[in-house]
Amino acid sequence: MQDLLYLTHRIPYPPNKGDKIRSFHLLQHLSKRYRIYLGTFIDDEKDWQYVDAVKNYCQDVCTVLTFYGVSTKCIILLSKWDLQHIYGI
Repeated sequence: MQDLLYLTHRIPYPPNKGDKIRSFHLLQHLSKRYRIYLGTFIDDEKDWQYVDAVKNYCQDVCTVLTFYGVSTKCIILLSKWDLQHIYGI
């Protein structure tokens, strides 16, 4: 099974809105063929309770609360993982 870095702009759970539904079903499908490393933002404090549900489909999950600018979010997210170790970059 190969590794796959899957980035979403919001946590894909619960699948109760259009973008979350799409992201969740894609995550579900990809998890059957890949070890998923999910990077996602949490834009609602209530969504923290769903992180464990998403972990059922992933090798690892990195979540970032969104209250920074977009470029800062990306820097924080990418610094959470040792991409060189995971992907040999």
